[in-house]
Amino acid sequence: MPVRLSIIKGRSANGSFSGNSDRESISSQPSTPLPSQNGFANGSTYYDDETAAPLLGQRSSTWLDDDMTTRRRRKPGRDGPAFLRPFRRAAQRCFHLPFCPTRPFTILFALAAIAGFVTSVTLFLMWYLNPDKVVLPWRAYCSVPPDPPSPPSIHASATDTVNPSQLLALYNSSAQLADPSIPLFPPRNLDVDWEALAPAGIFLGILTIDSAVERRMLARTTWAAHPRSRNGAFPGDGGHSTSRTIVRFVIGRPRKEWEQRVRLEQATYQDLIILDIPENMNSGKTHAYFAWAATNAWVPPHAPTATPYSFTYSDHRLPAPPLAPHDPRPPEKQKRADWTRPDFVLKADDDAFIMLAELEARLRIELHESRAQSLKQEPHSDPLSYWGYLVKNKFMAGEMYGMTWDLVQWVASEPKLRSMVRGAEDKQTAKWMRIHPHADRIRWKSEHCWIYDHPRADKVYAHGFLFPSEVRRVREEVRDAMRRVREAIRLGSSTTPGPGDTLLTRTDPPETDETTSTSPRADINTTLAKRVAEDDERDIDTDGRLHFDADGRLVALQDTTAPPAQGSGEDAREALDQLLPNTNTISTTAWYNDGYRAWFARTTVSIFGGKYISPVARLDGGPAGMVWTVEGLVEGSPMSRLKQLTNLVPAQAYAARESRKERYEGQRVGGTIAVHFIKKIPWYLETAVAFLGGDEEAEYGGSSPLWYPEL
Repeated sequence: MPVRLSIIKGRSANGSFSGNSDRESISSQPSTPLPSQNGFANGSTYYDDETAAPLLGQRSSTWLDDDMTTRRRRKPGRDGPAFLRPFRRAAQRCFHLPFCPTRPFTILFALAAIAGFVTSVTLFLMWYLNPDKVVLPWRAYCSVPPDPPSPPSIHASATDTVNPSQLLALYNSSAQLADPSIPLFPPRNLDVDWEALAPAGIFLGILTIDSAVERRMLARTTWAAHPRSRNGAFPGDGGHSTSRTIVRFVIGRPRKEWEQRVRLEQATYQDLIILDIPENMNSGKTHAYFAWAATNAWVPPHAPTATPYSFTYSDHRLPAPPLAPHDPRPPEKQKRADWTRPDFVLKADDDAFIMLAELEARLRIELHESRAQSLKQEPHSDPLSYWGYLVKNKFMAGEMYGMTWDLVQWVASEPKLRSMVRGAEDKQTAKWMRIHPHADRIRWKSEHCWIYDHPRADKVYAHGFLFPSEVRRVREEVRDAMRRVREAIRLGSSTTPGPGDTLLTRTDPPETDETTSTSPRADINTTLAKRVAEDDERDIDTDGRLHFDADGRLVALQDTTAPPAQGSGEDAREALDQLLPNTNTISTTAWYNDGYRAWFARTTVSIFGGKYISPVARLDGGPAGMVWTVEGLVEGSPMSRLKQLTNLVPAQAYAARESRKERYEGQRVGGTIAVHFIKKIPWYLETAVAFLGGDEEAEYGGSSPLWYPEL
C-alpha cells in the first residue's frame, strides 16, 4: 500500500511561505526506501515527528516519552527480573512528578520531614497507649488501710486513685486513722498476736536470664542473706520469721556460650532453677515456673516450738536439699529434718530489692486471715490468696506477686491455662485467677504503700525510700486536712476557710534555745520555723482550690464566693464541694485536673517526667560521698529538703538524720517491702545502703526531736 506523506513548503527569509501553499501528495511504494535527508530540493522540510510540526504547536517531551524512548533503546534483559519491572516503572513515574524533590538539598529536607512526621506519630502513640501518665497518690495509699481483699469486678473502674469523700469517711469511722501514732501495721482488727503465729513458708523465685550474673550476686550478698533483711529492724528476731523463706533464681535454657558458666554457678551456689524452655519473659516462662514449683518447691519445716496450721499439704515431706549460702541455717536438732511444702509461691523480677522479714510478716498475717475466711466458706479447705500490688483494679504488678499453694497446684494442672501464657505475664496470671472454679473465693490482697519504684526511676510508682516514721508524718498531714473538711461540713459553708487559710493545720514548731542547743536537729528546727514564718507572710492569690508554690508546697485555700448567712446541710455539702471537688465520683479525671492529686503525690525526692536532680550540686562528691547521696534519696529526710532549707549545709542535714530505730519507730517490721525498677547497679547499691546500712542509734547529741513542718 502506498504511504501518503504531508509536505509543507519551507519559509523564506522574511518569514513567508515559499512555493505553493497547498500540500502536495507524494506516493511511494513501501519497498522503496526514502532518502536520508533533512529537506527536499524545492526548500520543503520533512518532519517525521508530529510533535515538532510548526502548525501543531511546540510540545515538550514528558517523562512518559522519555521512558518510552528509553525502553525502545534499552537492550533486552536490562530491566532486570520481570516481577520488579512494575515497581521500577512506578518509581520512575513518581520521581518525575512536579512535587517530588530532585536536588540533593530538597531530597534531604524531604527525608528529614518524613522522619520527623514518623517520629511524632510514634511518640504520640507511645504516649496515648501508655497507661501510666500521671503520678500516683502514694500519700493517700499510706494513709488508709488496704482495700478489701475481695476479687475486683472485671467492670471495676480502672483507677489507682483514692476518692476524697472515701478518705473522709474512713477518718470519721476509724480511730486508728484518726490517731497517726497507731501504725497501720499490724492491723488492729487481728484477733491474735501475729508475732505468736507460726512463720509462713515462702518460696520466692527471682526470674532472671543466664547473663545476669552480677544482679544475682548482688541479691545473694544483700537482701537474700543480710540480717537486717531477714531479721527485721533492731533488735530483730534472730531470723525466726524468715526461717522458712527460700530464695531461688529462675532462668530458661541457657545459650550455648553460657552453658558452662551456668553449670559452674549452680555447682557453687545451689540456687538456680533451670527451666527446660527457651528464655523468654512473656511467652510462658511464668507458667512454667509455677508448674515446676508445684512439684519441686520445698521449704524448711517449722520449729519444734511452733504451732502451725494444718493444711492438706502439711504432711508432704522431702529430705533436705543442698543449702544455698543465703538459705536460713536450721538449728542443730533440725539439720536433718525433712522439708515441707510452702504456703506461698512468689515470683519477682531481678530488678527488685526485697526486704524478706517485711514480706514474711505481711504473708503470715494474710495466711491467717485467708485460712479464717476459707474455713467459713468451706471447712477443711486450703487458703486461696493472690497477693501483690494491684494495678488499676485489674492485675498484680509483675515486679512481685504470689499465690497460696492450692492455687499453684491448680495453675500447674489446669489444661486451659496452657493456651493463656502469651502476653504480659502479670496480666495473664490475673486472667488465670478469674477462671478458677472458686474465683469468687480468692482473696486479692494488695500492698500499695510499701511497694514502689526506685527514686531515680522516673515512673509514676517512684518516690523516695520510705520508712514508718515518714508515713506517720504523712498521716498526720492527711488527718489535719480531714479535720478541716469535717469541721466545714459540720458548721456549714459559713466556716469555709478564708483567704490565707491553709487546708493543713500547721503545728507550731517546738521552742528551741539557739544560744545553748548543740543538737543539729535543734538547729534545723529553728531554720524550719523561720522558713515557715516567711511562707506565711507571702501574699498568695488563690481561687478556692489547693494551690502550690514553685516547690510544690501547699500554700493556701481561698473561697472567692460569698458564703450564705446561715449554714445548713445543703450549705455544708457545697462547702465540701469547694474544699474537695468532685467528691461524689471516683473518676480519675478530677484528680488529673486539680491540685489534690498533686498534693497526695508530692515527694521530696523524685521528679516525675524528668531526671532526678540532687538537692544540692555535687552532693556525692562531698567528704561523706555515697552516704550523703543515699540520705538525699530518703523520703522526707533533711538532706532531701535542702532545696527548701537554703540556710542549711549538707553536713548539718546529715547529722540530723534519723537512726534506724527512729525510722522504724521501735518496731521490727512495718516498712518497705520491695523497691522495684532498679535498672542500674549503682541504684542497687544505693538501695542496699538505705535499708541495710545506717546506725541503730542516733549520733547527734541532745534529745530534741526533728520537727517536720509542711514544706
